[in-house]
Amino acid sequence: MRLAPWKILLAALIPILCAPPAAAQDRPEPEQPVAPAESAPRTAGAPAADPPDAETAATEAPGASPALELVVNIPAGRLEVLRGGEVVTGHPVSVGAPKHPTLMGSYEVSKAVWNPWWHPPKSFWARNEKPARPGPNNPMGRVKLYYEPLFFIHGTTETGKLGRPASHGCVRMANEDVVPLAMLLHEHATPAIDRAEIERIAETRGKTKEIPFELPVPLRIVYELVEVADGQVVVHPDVYRRGGGREQLAERIVEALAANGVAAESVDREQVAALADEARRKGGSRPVEQLLATSSEAVSAALGR
Repeated sequence: MRLAPWKILLAALIPILCAPPAAAQDRPEPEQPVAPAESAPRTAGAPAADPPDAETAATEAPGASPALELVVNIPAGRLEVLRGGEVVTGHPVSVGAPKHPTLMGSYEVSKAVWNPWWHPPKSFWARNEKPARPGPNNPMGRVKLYYEPLFFIHGTTETGKLGRPASHGCVRMANEDVVPLAMLLHEHATPAIDRAEIERIAETRGKTKEIPFELPVPLRIVYELVEVADGQVVVHPDVYRRGGGREQLAERIVEALAANGVAAESVDREQVAALADEARRKGGSRPVEQLLATSSEAVSAALGR
């Protein structure tokens, strides 16, 4: 049977009109969103999980300061405890010597080991050392606080070296400082264990006890050469030689003053350069007034007096 011409034309056009555009043929099918894993079923009648308390919420809120935080400033040889961003205590520490520098960065203190053993690391400096049992002469002191697998904040018997770099990378503290610090961290990080139990563990001198933290405590290790406190500009020793030359240090001093409300145009650059030159290696300090080129009234206003 012979088809009419219009039917032949229509049969030829149908595949063209009904085909998807070329771009659509090349584009893969969109991925289907993956359904989140279901949580464990809740027993009928069981209450829903409690909402986070105010302290936890504040810690998790974007931009909020952690409820509890530790900060180690390497050049200052100091560890500070902060609550809500405010310093509440500070302690002298020994950080790593220049040949074994303490690594800067952000960490979490994840557990405490009370009455620890000391096992010599597989390092050249420890090749002749032997393990040390828990006790008064143990290099780890009364407690060590893990923030990396091989790095800790720990006690020490070498208290004469506190405040300057002397360790092999860890952060050393006096036992009379690190024990209260560990107790404080337990209050925050292991709320299910009461203080009396922690004290009992701490006082059982010959027995090692490891306690993981349910709520790890943030730790920042920083390298801040210049600080302004109590009307003084303090330049700490550049223990790892990372501060650059005099010009770079002078700029750090100006920046530290600016962070404390002193305008750059109020700064006496010659005095700042003199302080930078004097303190570049061993550190030093000057009253803020000596570094400003303005009147005493302007100085008082800048310092908020």
